[in-house]
Amino acid sequence: MRETYAEITFGLIDTTAKGDGAFSTNSKTTFADLDQLEDDNVASTPIFSCEKNQTILDGTYELVNPESLQEYGYWSGYMSDSGGDFATNPTLTKVFTQYHTTAGITLMFGGDSLPESVKATYYQDSTTLGEYTYNISRATSILPDLVENYNKITLEFIGMTIPYRRAKLTEITWGMGKSWSKTEIIKASVLEEVNLTSDEVSINELEFSIYDRDDDFNILNPAGVYSALQERQELEVVEYFNGTPVNMGKFYLNEWDSTVNKVAHFKASDILGILDNIIFRQPAIWSNKTATNIFAEIFGQADVTNYNVGNSVKNKTLNGYVPLVTIREALQQVCFALRCSIYCDRDGIIQIQEITTGTSNDIEKSSKLNTKLIQEPLINSVLVNAYNFTLGTSEELYKETLSAGTYEIEVEPSGTKTCTGATISQQGLNYVIIVVGSTGEVVVSGAKYVANISMFRKTAIVYNSLQQAEIKDIYCISKANGQAVADYVYDDYQKRLTQEFTLLVEDEKIGDTVDVEIEDTTRQGIITKLDIDLTGRYKGECTVRGGISG
Repeated sequence: MRETYAEITFGLIDTTAKGDGAFSTNSKTTFADLDQLEDDNVASTPIFSCEKNQTILDGTYELVNPESLQEYGYWSGYMSDSGGDFATNPTLTKVFTQYHTTAGITLMFGGDSLPESVKATYYQDSTTLGEYTYNISRATSILPDLVENYNKITLEFIGMTIPYRRAKLTEITWGMGKSWSKTEIIKASVLEEVNLTSDEVSINELEFSIYDRDDDFNILNPAGVYSALQERQELEVVEYFNGTPVNMGKFYLNEWDSTVNKVAHFKASDILGILDNIIFRQPAIWSNKTATNIFAEIFGQADVTNYNVGNSVKNKTLNGYVPLVTIREALQQVCFALRCSIYCDRDGIIQIQEITTGTSNDIEKSSKLNTKLIQEPLINSVLVNAYNFTLGTSEELYKETLSAGTYEIEVEPSGTKTCTGATISQQGLNYVIIVVGSTGEVVVSGAKYVANISMFRKTAIVYNSLQQAEIKDIYCISKANGQAVADYVYDDYQKRLTQEFTLLVEDEKIGDTVDVEIEDTTRQGIITKLDIDLTGRYKGECTVRGGISG
């Protein structure tokens, strides 16, 4: 008997509060750094702190060293007295530049002593929205009240549990975590996909419904947390399979419904879904630019660092450009030209790899149901348009009468641009941002890049009709890689066999090579899709592409 259940952890966090505004305090040590309070996983190494009966002389405590103490967050400048009280309570303040809504905040304390209590006061400009005092009993403590539209908070540390101690706070999270498991999750599924040629960039998705006993996510419940929901809040999913936890991925909230009849419904996507909402602005045309540098340029515009470029991809080069599109669309065109796949793994890392058949795992008849074999249409020729660009002469790119203000204008790919009637504040390959001082005619000029088109083809010996696929309008395919792209796409079209079946999932993942047992033969391929029911015995609708072995 397969025993399975899901667990979903939800970071109910205001993702815009981190880094917004500035901290201040009425008391801190000279080596404390308040900005470190919003760093993740701040260390708390034991140090000599001049607090009575605090230091154990066993060699584990470090001497005070300002350079090594920059990740210790907040330490009050003075200590509590013999009764654990402060003459003046240390107070930490943050003033934001925007209004924020949080369903509580999470405080992580350091040292061997905790504050007796913390008083949190929230403000909207000069108006006090609420004062809440919480007894502290854990190093990680949640101050659970929902507060809406505040732009200032003060945290007052009242007394310490041990005399002669400083208040020490290592981290603040603007929100709190919430977890659901088998008693609350009504249904949950994870969809994972990968396209082997990057003809498209798939987005992994999480969809689930929970039993909302207390109407926390009911928009009509004033004590609930519905108003604190926002896009990009992180969810982590674990499936317990026969008692063993299986990581199912990191996702980011993008849709939710108010609770109806005690049921709340949520949808989330992986990081590639977020990148579908951010425009990529290419600084300049690429000329023999390595994949490593191209991906650094693209991901850098979204502050994404969790990605991995495979060794067989990183040193490939591209020439040309991508249009003014979303980062997800830019990644699709770049990965297609580089002849590789892109997907988000279950650790939340974007993988950019050449996926080829490798060591295979067996999928036996007893592990699957409802097998369907599909033969894809025959393609016996691939024609690829390749582009090489030369810079023409300067000409008018944009002309319009504009009122005073700041404008972003899309133009055709061009070199350095000039402007009359406005000031260019920023420019790239195919855009300018201009500042217009007063109403008048604005003209943007520059030399366009002119495309010279070459054609590359891969064709089989044709005995009947020609069935041709044409690849065009990917402007980072050039003479240098045009034939390689044609060969790559042609080879993929020859993988005409697709297998679809219901799989009793164990450790299978997208991108895996599998040998699928069908009747008296075995058909090998690569898993390109898994749509897994996390509340239905860990079953998944599986798609495998590939040929025949055995």
